[in-house]
Amino acid sequence: MPRLPRPSLRGRELLLVGLDWLRPGRDPPVSLANATIAAAVAPVTPRVAVHTLAVNAPAFDLPTALAAVQPATPDPLIGVGAYVWAERLVAPAVAALAAAHPRAAIVVGGPQVTYAPPGDYLSRAYPAATGFVRGAGEGVLRALLAGEGGGSGDGGAVPAGYHPAGEDDDGTPASVTAASAAGVTGAAATSPLLTGWMRPQPFLRWETSRGCPFRCAFCAHKDVAGRRASLPPSRVAAEADWLAARSVDGTVTDVAVTDPTFNTGPTHLGVLDQLSEGGFRGALSLQCRAEMLTPAFLDAVLRLRATADVTLEFGVQTVVRAEQATIERPANMRRVDDGLAALNAAGVPYEVSLIYGLPGQTVASVGDWKEMARMADAAAAATAPGKGG
Repeated sequence: MPRLPRPSLRGRELLLVGLDWLRPGRDPPVSLANATIAAAVAPVTPRVAVHTLAVNAPAFDLPTALAAVQPATPDPLIGVGAYVWAERLVAPAVAALAAAHPRAAIVVGGPQVTYAPPGDYLSRAYPAATGFVRGAGEGVLRALLAGEGGGSGDGGAVPAGYHPAGEDDDGTPASVTAASAAGVTGAAATSPLLTGWMRPQPFLRWETSRGCPFRCAFCAHKDVAGRRASLPPSRVAAEADWLAARSVDGTVTDVAVTDPTFNTGPTHLGVLDQLSEGGFRGALSLQCRAEMLTPAFLDAVLRLRATADVTLEFGVQTVVRAEQATIERPANMRRVDDGLAALNAAGVPYEVSLIYGLPGQTVASVGDWKEMARMADAAAAATAPGKGG
């Protein structure tokens, strides 16, 4: 495919447009993804603005919502997040923004882009877009706005994970490994919490790592390059102290950790101890791998529960071996049972998520996992897709 001239993105203002599904009175007005990007790129751009458009609002109207997206300059960089709940709106939104702001560069990212087929699929799906970001977005956008690679307008190499429209797209996402400046290092060291892009409110989402070492067939984390990497320890420690202080003064009361399998990484015990030392006293939910529960993890959870309401979430998905093979989510059920028994004995609350409607699932096999949930005294929820790992 021939390479087209690329516009320079150096020094442009950035407008982030979130087509978000918000729970009234609970979800923050800015998503964690957009707050993270804004914090990372703010040092290299004259202006950053985040526009959250609640697509599930009863009176939502796309043209009316987009009218509020007004740049201060004629040639902004506009980033649009593509998620499954708003897929029908993404292409019309990109086209409307391109028509309203003809000198703007419009970049589309998010899971619907990261996991899209390679080749010209994205250019056909979003024909008004300037380019696409696969994988972690903050390092890529920061590089483009700083004039690195394809952001300089010189037609040279582009940052890993950025795919200009109309050019060959091999599907490569931005890496999440610690060795990549386009992943969780460098730009990601700028905290959305500590910089004020994510302000204190009762419910917040928080991440300490990205990616996952497992490759379950149904999961959005299975193909992220680099598999998994912890965020910079200094950032996580500072954010843990910030959350603990906000929980003490009552401005943050409920934190959901978004790490796909929190207890499988090398830093999870330190994170829990940091929260304990800070006296965190809110609710904390952790997505964990049930068969990888350890005595050390349980001890850390119990220490934190001296002040906090900790709930563990386990995406077991199915207890039937044939179904596990179908979704590529094997589990050592003896270890799962032992881990849940230990939690029951210690009085630690947890949830078990199971997927209803798997290929090959039968009434009998559904009965198997319901019995497991009942015997383990778990709060079983049949979901599709499931939570955690």
